[in-house]
Amino acid sequence: VLLAAAAYETEDNQTFAIRVSPISVTYNFGETVVNATADGVVLAEGVGAFGGDLNVSIAGSGGSGPYVASVVPGEEGTFTVVVPTDAVQDLAANDCERSNVLTFSFDTTEPTPSLATSDGSVYLGTRYITGDAFNVTVLFDEALRAFDASDVSLT
Repeated sequence: VLLAAAAYETEDNQTFAIRVSPISVTYNFGETVVNATADGVVLAEGVGAFGGDLNVSIAGSGGSGPYVASVVPGEEGTFTVVVPTDAVQDLAANDCERSNVLTFSFDTTEPTPSLATSDGSVYLGTRYITGDAFNVTVLFDEALRAFDASDVSLT
């Protein structure tokens, strides 16, 4: 069984930082299976601070797949999605093997910036003469995917 998260790499034991919900997870079996249901196939576990409910539903073409699990986290936190051993059987009643594990960190809180001067010679909130140069460092309370000079405006 191979799990894949839409728009994310699918390396085992890698954590994906996400802000969207629902999260679509696609999985395929190597052969036709029976009993593919949300209760028996997709196991979503909360880890650490995650305390919310996960709402999982699946849709699929039947047979070997693809099946798509739609996972809706109840609140911010980290959770995993995995197809456990023995979740489904093939047509000969053989149990499936455990899938790879996808770990998600669901974060909907916007990062908070703070400004600081880099050399201490300039104090924010004072007036400057046109042409004066000074350095400002922007610090965020969490890691960012992308931030550059085009994201800064001067007024």
